[in-house]
Amino acid sequence: MVVMRAAMSCAATIACLGACGRLAFDRLDTSDAVAGDIIDGDIIDGDVTIDACSFGLFGGATQLPNVNGTAEDFSPYVSYDGLSLYFGKQAPNYEVYRSVRADTSAAFPAGTPVAELNTAAVEGGPSLSLDQLDVVFFSTRVTRQDIWIGSRTATAQPFSGIRQAFGAVGPLVRDAPEISPDGLTLYYTNGGLGSNREIHRGVRPDRTSLFTDLGPVVEVNSSQDDGLPSVSDDHLEMYFRSNRSGGYRLWVARRARTTDAWGTPVPVAELDLLAPNVSDPELAEGGTAMYFTHDSGDGTSWNIYVARRACM
Repeated sequence: MVVMRAAMSCAATIACLGACGRLAFDRLDTSDAVAGDIIDGDIIDGDVTIDACSFGLFGGATQLPNVNGTAEDFSPYVSYDGLSLYFGKQAPNYEVYRSVRADTSAAFPAGTPVAELNTAAVEGGPSLSLDQLDVVFFSTRVTRQDIWIGSRTATAQPFSGIRQAFGAVGPLVRDAPEISPDGLTLYYTNGGLGSNREIHRGVRPDRTSLFTDLGPVVEVNSSQDDGLPSVSDDHLEMYFRSNRSGGYRLWVARRARTTDAWGTPVPVAELDLLAPNVSDPELAEGGTAMYFTHDSGDGTSWNIYVARRACM
């Protein structure tokens, strides 16, 4: 596989604020917020504040119908409205594909290439901002695999202005990008295949600027191979793939507030039945769905799966 880039109720006490989301009487001043802003762990979507909530465990995983082919399908990304699935596909070149459904109760249909993002090189690992006007992805179109970014002024328009997200290739391979809802923060994998990679973070001051690498996210990295990060909408959970305990499996690090350091990562134990052939976690649909890739060993190579959990 081309690896490019994871019931309880609360009493109304101060002690449960970090774990249980926002209480009914604790209101935010969002008068100056814009879509994609994150305030104390709550994501602002237009005029609506989407509160954090407590989640159960992920249930059984199922393979997506329609989308997967006989070759590799990988690095899924689901838009914030749940209607668009972007992913990588070997067809036969590795390309970025998109599948669009009419509503969230429907299955995603077979995808089509996002022509303006693809070249004769290898592309994949797409991720979009909340308004779907910025896209990041990896590509080998220059001397070393790197992260690229494209923009558009409306969702009905193709992406244009395709450019390197950091302005030039880095000293090591960069891949598996995850862009924040506001388009200003980028989590990604740094390091070449076959080496011990780490999760890095980059930022930019505005949507027209390039990203600056802030270096490794030290609290989630280990001395082993860590990468393919997926951060929840409220930036309080980070899922990623690591082989720190032997074989590759999915891990999660959590924090109570966005200003806190990430906590100690733990395995996503309920998905361990799929290890070690599991990769590309993508937390979506308000945190209730985990899309990922898995090689079942049935001869169809890597396919996209989904597991769901309840918002309590």
